[in-house]
Formats: sequence, structure tokens, C-alpha cells
Amino acid sequence: MIAKSKHAWILGGMALVATAWFVLERPEYMKGVSYHATNNIVLDNGSEVLAEARLIVGDTLNFSLLDKSGANESLASVAAKVEEENSHRLTVKIEKTSSSSTSSFAELSSVPDVLFGREYALAEGATLHFEFFPVPGNKAICYYTKEYDQVLCLNR
Repeated sequence: MIAKSKHAWILGGMALVATAWFVLERPEYMKGVSYHATNNIVLDNGSEVLAEARLIVGDTLNFSLLDKSGANESLASVAAKVEEENSHRLTVKIEKTSSSSTSSFAELSSVPDVLFGREYALAEGATLHFEFFPVPGNKAICYYTKEYDQVLCLNR
């Protein structure tokens, strides 16, 4: 009898710990927080492009990218509905895209670090999968996007 109740306590304790893990696990991203990054990209022809990215995750995921080269600017943005989420993963479906790209940024499509150089990034109805990595503190996020085969880190 004692052996049976001992096992019941152990199993009950394990179930409690597992439940606490799922309930109390801290997500790698914070909803409603604006994350951003700024990069200088040097193109094959030697010209420089300043790229500014911004990401906000909530019930929808909003991502925008502003590219500047001299007097030329290009803004691309994506709004996607969050379909599945947990503390480390997001699956989103692109609902709305917009782009003000100019012909001067056509060479950006050859740069692998430029998100919006890929057609899939602007395809409404496309599904994207984000895998977030643990980062010490809460001042930044890093994630891998399967469809772009790309890791991106953004500051808070």
C-alpha cells in the first residue's frame, strides 16, 4: 500500500512540474514590443544600402524593412495573422503586403541577407514558420525563418 501511494506522489509531482513548465515558461519574444535592427549592406558594385528592419508580434505579426541608398528609399511591409504559437515558435499566414521598391534596388535581390529580395516574402497567403532562440535578458530576439533559411536578430 505504501509503495503504491509513493508512486502516486511521484507521478503527481512530475505532472505538477510538467504543468508548471508549460504554464510558466517564458516566451522568447514579448507581444506588443517593437524589435528593430539596422544594417549596412555593401553591394557587389560597391554602393552601400542602409537597411532598417522592425518586427512587432501580437495577434498579428507586422514586419517592415526600409532600405536607403543615397536619395533612394524603398519600404516593404508584411502583416500576417498568427495561426499557431508557443513560447519558441510562430506560424503565420501573410494577409497583406506592400512595397514601394524602385528599380534602383533591383540588385538587392542578389543579397542573401535582404529579406524582401525574395518573392516568397511578398506572397499574400503564404505561410511562414519562425523558430525563436533563447537570448539572455529581454533586450533582443533572434529567430530562424524556415522559408528564407535565415537567422535574424533584432534589438528591443
